[in-house]
Amino acid sequence: MNPALPLIILSSVLTALLLPVLYDGVERKIKARLQGRIGPPVHQTLLDLRKLLSKETVEFPCRHLVLYATSTTIVLELAVTVLLNLVLAGLYVEVLIPVAVALIAAIQAASVSASFLTPNPYSQIGGRREAALAAVNETALITGLVLYYYELLNPSRGHWLAVISILALVAIAAYVSSGRTPFDVSEAEVELASGVLVELSGRVLALQLYSIYLKRYIASMLPAAIVLLSLQAPGAVRLLAGYASTLAFWVLYSTTSVFSGRSRVDLTLRLLPKIYLPLILLAVIEMVAT
Repeated sequence: MNPALPLIILSSVLTALLLPVLYDGVERKIKARLQGRIGPPVHQTLLDLRKLLSKETVEFPCRHLVLYATSTTIVLELAVTVLLNLVLAGLYVEVLIPVAVALIAAIQAASVSASFLTPNPYSQIGGRREAALAAVNETALITGLVLYYYELLNPSRGHWLAVISILALVAIAAYVSSGRTPFDVSEAEVELASGVLVELSGRVLALQLYSIYLKRYIASMLPAAIVLLSLQAPGAVRLLAGYASTLAFWVLYSTTSVFSGRSRVDLTLRLLPKIYLPLILLAVIEMVAT
């Protein structure tokens, strides 16, 4: 066993427990500044979660099933962050990337299932919207990761155009999967209130929000990993650069969500296949032709 393996796993879990919450605070600060407001402190999200954890959870049917689905999502998300950090460190790359791809698909399934377990019709409407979006977006995201894995196994061919297309595909799909504006489809209408979160409170709501922050952390890690794995550098350097690159993509996504706040959700959903298909075809054609 690689002697650095336990240290990387431990550091990955610790950073995944804290950084997503702090990065959400950074996002709130960025949005406030772009909108001409002072905004809350960076650690406000941490304070919000602590307050929710101290509150009593309002009982509702199937509460334990929702808690189980949310906890499962968090465990899967932590596992993906550990795998991505190991990949960035250059450990077991060929084995771990397919496992990470499978876990990402499982995360989406577990996340969507929680909304269907609550009896509130607004939550189920939001869940159906998320499922419809995931059918398009997660397919494109997984396709991009599979294509990149194939390219990673054949580095001598030098398909730079394919790599750039895959990076664009994964970056866009990761942004969509993060649930930021205008792809917050489960909460896109006023009558839905908080969409899939409408029935949740107390500790269950805190865990659900934390799973969303972890999902956004993974969404920022994926394009960062593609960029860094394309560079020849020691594993330790790539791992440290991964933390900085993840923050950079998080800031980029935060800024994008502010400027796309007035976009129409129905138009953006129709636009996604028109963006994904050319990028996939461009990558596949270059891989096959050369």
